[in-house]
Amino acid sequence: MPNLKEYQPDFKWLESSSGELCIYDKAKMVAAFYPGTSLLPDNNSAALRPVSLHNLRLIPGGQVMIEEGEICGPLCLSWRKHLIFNMEIEELKVDDSNPERLKLHVITHDTALRKDQPGYREYKPDNVKEETWLELTYDHSLRSYVYDVRTCLTVMQGREEFMFSLDMRGLEFGDILPAGANDFFPPRGSKKYTHIVYKATDGQLYNRPQNKHLGPDKIDVFYAPDGFAAFVAESDGNPVVGFLDNSGTLARSEICWAMYDLHFKCRRNTAIERIKAGKPLEFHYRLYSVSQEKGAEMLRQSQPDPILNHSMVRCPVFNEDGVNAFTPSDEYQNPSDKWFWLCSDPTCHWDWDTGFRTSGSLMITRKEERYEPSFPDAPWARIYDFFTDGSESSQWVYNRLPGNRDYKIKAMVRTENVTGRVFIAVQYQVSLGETGQHSAGLKVSKKTLSGSSEWTEIMLNAKPPAGTEWHSMGLFLVLEGKGNCWFDEVQVTPIK
Repeated sequence: MPNLKEYQPDFKWLESSSGELCIYDKAKMVAAFYPGTSLLPDNNSAALRPVSLHNLRLIPGGQVMIEEGEICGPLCLSWRKHLIFNMEIEELKVDDSNPERLKLHVITHDTALRKDQPGYREYKPDNVKEETWLELTYDHSLRSYVYDVRTCLTVMQGREEFMFSLDMRGLEFGDILPAGANDFFPPRGSKKYTHIVYKATDGQLYNRPQNKHLGPDKIDVFYAPDGFAAFVAESDGNPVVGFLDNSGTLARSEICWAMYDLHFKCRRNTAIERIKAGKPLEFHYRLYSVSQEKGAEMLRQSQPDPILNHSMVRCPVFNEDGVNAFTPSDEYQNPSDKWFWLCSDPTCHWDWDTGFRTSGSLMITRKEERYEPSFPDAPWARIYDFFTDGSESSQWVYNRLPGNRDYKIKAMVRTENVTGRVFIAVQYQVSLGETGQHSAGLKVSKKTLSGSSEWTEIMLNAKPPAGTEWHSMGLFLVLEGKGNCWFDEVQVTPIK
């Protein structure tokens, strides 16, 4: 590795041996350019790629830190819009006349919409125009390359409502997935980066652990005007996205609960207000790396995000090999590649004082027939109410079990003044491409409980429907009606 303290770059825009346009520093490729495509993929529901840079290096002579994930994780040069628009380049200018500062200017516009989208038949090209300026330099104090990005999205007049219908909880201008952050399924124990540390609207540094939990801790990261988000802390560098020109006040982020990439979006109300006024959406930020020492210092100076104390976050991991006794745990505050129990209803919570044999159980309480989710725009809201519209049932679910197996399921259940019924259920799910997800094989336990009862065992044998390869099976713990119930010692046993 070169002497980074005195390092002088020599940036060039060149074509690689494979025909790919790339940024080089001396003889080393620093980033590869993905120019978009004029063709939709054969699979109409496949995610579309933004114009982007991938295979990024942030340290001269160092490892690739942003891999070739054009769909998830590149440095976006066109807004992702949840990967539903195909973007083409209208104009591309590159200036590499200064060996220490490479400049790139790209203008893009939309040419196609994924055919599985609700607005597909109403689609016409040129709904948006995007302009991005990128400057690549080397910072001696950071000992890192710095990618300075200014990006601007303009919605064409008369297409405002069409865009609002497709914004997917906020128009997305960036997505960063550091190499090694995703440990795939099942976990291999090699995942990098334990936490995301960010500077919040109140100026404080907070951290959120990287774990496979789907809940409020993965949405709504809000930034200070000069805020930043950092993946920490590794010996070979730690990616940081830092906002400039008060851009942090306009941004929010979501953390992918499975892949650990960090999505950067324009705050929805801000976007609607500006687009209706005919104003563009503009952001200015930098991508760079800090040392392990600096990353560790950020983590020490930060405190656990207050959202980690939310009742929908404080859940235990799913125990695939034994009994889920729901004993109190601080696992939700720690990095982990174990699967957590997932929830779809805030009327569910953990009762740490009540349990079948040990303290701790899952409690569902219902006073009204209907409920409104605490986070209506969150990805998990109501998606697991598979047999009702949410008006009659409360459920907690773990739905990442392999779907090509039979299972025997047991749970201990206690009820109090239940006017409907309490039971366990399963459902198998498979992806059907263009038509999206398809579920079948719903089965409810024969034994259901009503009224008030002491701890009672409920059992269910689950078998996947015949005729196809089912990807996953969802397990549902259900209160249908009003009252209170507790679940404890839930055990799922695969039948070979």
